Amino acid sequence: METLYYIIIKMKVHEGMIDYGKFYVGDDVEFASDLYEKLEGHLDPESQFMLHIDLIECSDNTSVVLQRKGCSLEELTENCRMITRETFKFLNLEK
Repeated sequence: METLYYIIIKMKVHEGMIDYGKFYVGDDVEFASDLYEKLEGHLDPESQFMLHIDLIECSDNTSVVLQRKGCSLEELTENCRMITRETFKFLNLEK
C-alpha cells in the first residue's frame, strides 16, 4: 500500500471547480506538507478566489484532500515555480 502526494490546481467554472493541473510531489508526507505550507495563498478559498491549490493524499485508489488554499493568478505563478524547483531538488538531490 503506497501513499503518494499531489498538489492539484483547480479553477472555478460555471459548473463548479475543475482540476486543470497536477503536480506529483513524492511519497514523503513531511516533504509534501512542508512544501505546501510554503505556498502562497489564503486559507479561506471559498470566498473570492477563482483558483485553488489542494494537497492530496492518494492510497489504494482513494484520494483525500489534506489542505486547501485559494490564490490569485500571480500567487499561482510563484507557487508553480516553487513546486517545480523544490520537487526537483527533493527527488533528484536529497534522496
